[in-house]
Amino acid sequence: ADRKAEIIAFLQAQPTGEPTTEITRLERPARIPLSFAQQRLWFLQEMQPGSPAYNIPFAIEIEGSLDFDAFKTSLNAIVSRHEVLRTNFVSVNGEPCQQISESKAVAIDEIDLRSQTNGIEQVRAAAIVSAKQPFDLRNDLLLRVAVYRVQNTRWVVLFTIHHVVSDAWSTEILLRELDRHYRAALLGKSAELPALPVQYADFSIWQREWLKGEVLTEQLGYWQQQLQGELPTLQLPTDYPRKRVQTFAGAVEHFSISADTTSKLTRLTQEYSASLFMTLMAAFNLFLRRYSGQQDFLVGTPIANRHRREVEGMIGLFVNTLAIRTKLRPRETFVDVLKRVRQTTLDAYQHQDLPFEKLVEALQPDRDMSLSPLFQVRFRLENAPPEEVNLPG
Repeated sequence: ADRKAEIIAFLQAQPTGEPTTEITRLERPARIPLSFAQQRLWFLQEMQPGSPAYNIPFAIEIEGSLDFDAFKTSLNAIVSRHEVLRTNFVSVNGEPCQQISESKAVAIDEIDLRSQTNGIEQVRAAAIVSAKQPFDLRNDLLLRVAVYRVQNTRWVVLFTIHHVVSDAWSTEILLRELDRHYRAALLGKSAELPALPVQYADFSIWQREWLKGEVLTEQLGYWQQQLQGELPTLQLPTDYPRKRVQTFAGAVEHFSISADTTSKLTRLTQEYSASLFMTLMAAFNLFLRRYSGQQDFLVGTPIANRHRREVEGMIGLFVNTLAIRTKLRPRETFVDVLKRVRQTTLDAYQHQDLPFEKLVEALQPDRDMSLSPLFQVRFRLENAPPEEVNLPG
């Protein structure tokens, strides 16, 4: 329900007038450019070539009978269908470009642990190793898969994919198509999927052609107004001094919110025509004020950026980052904060096409290797149900 509220809110925020230019297959230049988001990740990977910071690891557990050959056929069919999974990134005269292979096969490791008493512990250890193993963007297939057979009818499949060719939405597409291809492969057939209207390379060419002139000026103008003046640096109390260079070493803390509190949050959200994300974002800003003593906050939040139908079913890096700024005022109520966060969020959705990379480039904040540019904290609400993998057998 909250996802629907987000969509409705975004549609309400859309300006009237001429429709947005559709993404179409354009003539490809000799050197296919990267999308803006890809170029940023390529640059960061060049700076730290051994870093696994932009690996996306995930796993599925399978109970029953797995046909390994059909599974392998299915993954290769997905790689064949999505060009971006057959893409490498090379530098020509200092400029990165996409190098797309006509065909590439997925090398799937198959490990039998049925004779091991601690098989699942070995899988957990292997998951950490795989997640930390860097990719070579120039040469590697940017998808790694390993199948572990823990018991006769229990399997764990580890996936690691580089963020430069994928995002969270993409992993759901991959699992959904895996289901369709696997069912067809068991019957010796090819899956009947609708043809992709465009490939990722078409999007990256289109993006660079579209995002300029008046479009760029309008998108950029909004964010420059929102982020004018001195930008706040979040100063939370910490147990150690901030390191000179970010290490990406962190931890995870799990906690639960009661059903009663969740129900009250939902009612409050509906009362003020907001979404749960907006309500929680407002609360999060107040949380930051309590621990920092500051009044002005920039909080990053990811957005799927898939509001064009041509890219809905495509694997690739489309996710964008929005910098939501909230200035708190003395003696205002929570409802006051919520209403302001709601409006700011709606306006941000309307201007979500400006890549975060272009915003940083335009604002040129003082660079500090110990800090992320523009914001130092992100807030993310994952409220879509995970993709169910229900393979035959």
